[in-house]
Amino acid sequence: MTVVKNEFADAYVRKPRKEIRFYLLLGTDQGLIHERAAMLVESLLGNQRSSFGLTRIDGESIAREPGRLADEAYAAPMLCVDRVIWLDARSRDLAKAIEPLIADPPKDCWMVVEASNLKKGSRFRSAFERAETATCIECYPDDRPVLAALVDAEVAAAGLEIGGDARDYLLKLLGADRLTTRSELAKLMLYAKGRRRIDPADVAAIVSDSAPSGLTELIDRSFLGEIAEIEGSAGRFFGDGGDPGLLMMRLVSQLSLLHGLLEVEMGVSSETALLSRFARRPLAGRATLTRRAERWTLASLKKKMPSLQKASARVRGDAKLGRLLALRALWGVASSSTAYGR
Repeated sequence: MTVVKNEFADAYVRKPRKEIRFYLLLGTDQGLIHERAAMLVESLLGNQRSSFGLTRIDGESIAREPGRLADEAYAAPMLCVDRVIWLDARSRDLAKAIEPLIADPPKDCWMVVEASNLKKGSRFRSAFERAETATCIECYPDDRPVLAALVDAEVAAAGLEIGGDARDYLLKLLGADRLTTRSELAKLMLYAKGRRRIDPADVAAIVSDSAPSGLTELIDRSFLGEIAEIEGSAGRFFGDGGDPGLLMMRLVSQLSLLHGLLEVEMGVSSETALLSRFARRPLAGRATLTRRAERWTLASLKKKMPSLQKASARVRGDAKLGRLLALRALWGVASSSTAYGR
């Protein structure tokens, strides 16, 4: 029985054991399953990946034509090339179709199978775990060291730098799904193109739109001066496991983002300034920024920033009082907004 643990999986799919004929990728991170499946196919085929070397099949077609998988696996190749069958089995239990093939492996073909989070002992998973010519590859959400390596690699490839605060903030927002992580990093690199350094305001402008909706609602209430509604929103956020440290980092970065917005074009409308600097930001995000900007001035933002930064440092340094300190900071921002009669 061979099971490749999640922490070793990236290295394994780059240099797979080619005597293994059947690879089952399973877990809870569907984006990571797909990414590792693609890397595995590339490693097995190399420069022979072509219309002759790769066959992609989905589970629905096998359910309609049960014999198709065996036909593809045992078919004589048109050319003398290595072959891979890339099977998407996330929607179907294909144990009956795969078991005869594992019992009698094809000699010139590999099979890469994407599955869901199969339980130990399930028939489909057990078929791979019992066979000498098969292996299971775990695919679970990235932990902080893996995320940090991904961020550092993307930043370096874009020819940019990223500050420590921006990096920490970014790492707190990523990790639920590898494809989403890749997409958010690509957007951030595009947004920062032409500049030297990524700062927390850049992260807030692009990536934080993917943050939990409860966090977005709470920040919005604070910047719009809705002081009476903050406690209820904060209770829901913390009740769902919300992190006070992430909340404070988001508050500081959003204050910095507003400062940058109002500093861009003195004397013009906030919408004009948004189009000048934040044209790549989604329309919904631009609308939110516009509403906030109407309730703040450069002077009020500059006055609020030092105290908010100190509060953020206190929250990070005192886990026991983190929620209370963060709640006070939210009220402080709300009371500084013109919406609350500053």
